[in-house]
Amino acid sequence: MFIVVLCLSLLKVAGATQPTNIFLADTFEAPYLVGKGGGDILANVNAAILGQLFRLTEHYTLEPILADSWHWNAKTGTYHIKLKKGLRFHNGREATAKDLEFSLLRGFFSKSPAFFQIYVGSIEGAEDVLPGTPYRSGVVSGIKIINDYEISVKLRRPNPAFLFSLVQPFLSLSPIEEFKDDLVTWKKHPVGAGPYRVTKDFDGQKMQISRVTSVVGGVNEVNLWTAYDPKVTYDIFFKTPSALKKENYDTYISKNSVSVRGLSFSFANLLGSDLDFRRFMIAGIKRQGLAKILAPDGEPSIELLPKIMWGRADLKNPYDPGKAMQLFKKFESKLPPGKQLVGYVFGQNGIISSANQRLIDVIEESLRPYGVRVLWKTTTKKFLDPEIAKEAAFELSGMLSEHVDPLLMYGAYRQNGPFKFRKPLNGDPAFDALYEKAGQATDKPDRIKTMQALSQYVQDQAYFVPLAEEKNMILHRKGLVKSFGRQTQSLILFLDQIELN
Repeated sequence: MFIVVLCLSLLKVAGATQPTNIFLADTFEAPYLVGKGGGDILANVNAAILGQLFRLTEHYTLEPILADSWHWNAKTGTYHIKLKKGLRFHNGREATAKDLEFSLLRGFFSKSPAFFQIYVGSIEGAEDVLPGTPYRSGVVSGIKIINDYEISVKLRRPNPAFLFSLVQPFLSLSPIEEFKDDLVTWKKHPVGAGPYRVTKDFDGQKMQISRVTSVVGGVNEVNLWTAYDPKVTYDIFFKTPSALKKENYDTYISKNSVSVRGLSFSFANLLGSDLDFRRFMIAGIKRQGLAKILAPDGEPSIELLPKIMWGRADLKNPYDPGKAMQLFKKFESKLPPGKQLVGYVFGQNGIISSANQRLIDVIEESLRPYGVRVLWKTTTKKFLDPEIAKEAAFELSGMLSEHVDPLLMYGAYRQNGPFKFRKPLNGDPAFDALYEKAGQATDKPDRIKTMQALSQYVQDQAYFVPLAEEKNMILHRKGLVKSFGRQTQSLILFLDQIELN
């Protein structure tokens, strides 16, 4: 009897130490690569490994995580951010104020496109850095080292929401010695000061991360998969393979929308740069029936900003077949032989997700009366190469929308934004002026008014065709999760907050 009980006990302990298998997406790429795969996947991986300087609370306030505290110095017009003492990177080195300075600025010194310009481009002097310049502490005037654990940050224009940008995990602490010369690509794998460290690097299918400090009943060891293997029993799915038997899983759906999915145009393409064509796409896509096919984790969208955000212009449904036909006649002669366009969508080797396919069906049905067909090609790149951008009239993709400051959603269209081909190649001074005006507005009514002007302008210039607001839907194996704990940001599933049965 004692032997049986002992064996059962040992089995229970062994089972408790089994890694949690999480399927991220079928990208076949390392999930930490910038510019490859979805921004949601990168955010979740970075949150686990890099951690966060601040976390957004349930009441939309900031909670220090790796940061110890912050304050505003009214005399100098600077934010002061202090790190917790004793923080150590996973490589064993202590994290200091110089690491915080580097982590906020590294993207400006890199020639590789990233999101730093969108989130922290308001730091004084940051955008004056010539990409490719070797990094040196103290070069950017807007950041000063106060002591070993504290920095001050001065902005070129007021931005009450600046600190809220620092909930983004990719802005968290990162050691300079672990990056290649481009300051974006890891030498081997991510190294941070977050709750999980990399214990097995990506092997072509998965990578393994382990909790720095194990917790009884917690998610302690994790296999992060980017290639679906039907022989593996997965515990959690971020993206759902078509072959999965969903009846074995429960659903977790985020409270708020995490992205707005739609068409972005390539201004390196003859048609993508044609205003009549872009306006045709806005007026010609019929959204009737979208509500039904998008449920339960999505709903139709006609504006870049999701419904929960302030600053919306409350635009009307732009579908107008009569107007679409008038516009079509203006550019019809520019269509390629057979009226076949090339569109890109995220995917690997021709594999398109069911969520994207549902939207593709709507787009193709809307274009059919005009004789226009689309050859859809897949890419895993977040930022299109020049060759792809020249070939593609548009790209079906999502824009992350979980921001406290809605102005961040428009950063993609700024002249120095990371999406080189999503705006006029020679820039758009009128848009930049509206963006700066919105950024300088500190009075809430004036800020709302300027945001609404931006929203109207983006639709008038047809930079983006919104189709769907998406929530984060995650499948988890029945009986696995006892509690999801504090999940305060819809885009990220904080693994350290989950309690298992």
